[in-house]
Amino acid sequence: MIGYVNSKRETRRLGGEAFRAKQRRNKIIFGIFGVLGFLLLNIVLYILTGF
Repeated sequence: MIGYVNSKRETRRLGGEAFRAKQRRNKIIFGIFGVLGFLLLNIVLYILTGF
């Protein structure tokens, strides 16, 4: 069982302009959804407090 674990193995990193552009686009989308989710949560909690 121990023989299957190889800690010296390097993970291959995908590179290239297209991959970096996709990562950047994903970060922007997740950021927008995160901000919108945070605002929605605050609005719901504000409504639950009874104004």
